[in-house]
Amino acid sequence: MLLKLLSQQTTEQSKLRVLEHLRYLYGDKVEYGPFKGMRLGFRVWWSKFDVITKLLGVYEEHIVDQLRHFYSTSNVPFVDIGAADGYFAVGVAQLNWVEKVFAFEISPIARSTLKENAVRNNCAHKIDIGSEATLDKMAGIIETHPCVFVLVDIEGAEYELFNDKLLDLLKHCTIIIELHPRKIDDGWSKQTKLLEDAAKFFKAEILIRETYNPNMFKELSEFSDDDRLMAFSEGRKANAQWLLLRPIAP
Repeated sequence: MLLKLLSQQTTEQSKLRVLEHLRYLYGDKVEYGPFKGMRLGFRVWWSKFDVITKLLGVYEEHIVDQLRHFYSTSNVPFVDIGAADGYFAVGVAQLNWVEKVFAFEISPIARSTLKENAVRNNCAHKIDIGSEATLDKMAGIIETHPCVFVLVDIEGAEYELFNDKLLDLLKHCTIIIELHPRKIDDGWSKQTKLLEDAAKFFKAEILIRETYNPNMFKELSEFSDDDRLMAFSEGRKANAQWLLLRPIAP
């Protein structure tokens, strides 16, 4: 137990050194990547250490790349379920990739932070902020916008939300779902069922974060190997997976 605590403290100290340095250099503005120039704000709802990779433009960059590729040829609304403080919702809106964003987040604190960040980035008029995403609410969106891009990160609740009815409703949409089988009881069997149900309507692909490359940033060159690597760690117990669903039907 003591060794585990000391290891955790060492990791946090490494991340804090890098975070303070980047905050000194860039304040709250993203410096690299597609979201460059976006202001993150200083009120952090989730992990403050995620700010490191957000400032450097590499936070879940494989997901941002999917969004960038999709919106290079489309401007359909963006639906962010589990929007947290709005990194993706605000990022997409402030870039003018879309005219409308629907952001769902069950935490009142996170919704408040999301709203602040939208105002800070002059795109609040584009973002509708709601609490829980339900089948009825999604049906209301699809009734007006038959095709949308849906991003989902709801910590295990994805297996209950994405039943046959919702998958059928969204069958003309592109969807990315972060998978959390370890966070719920019987998670792996529920994930298998989700994959089987999704295959009725979509072409499926599993996405993972494949690289950590802190050495590409000159701002980190004076930090130790340990500090640089720890700063890019998301602290996950296993490599995360995202389910990319593309519609079968045109």
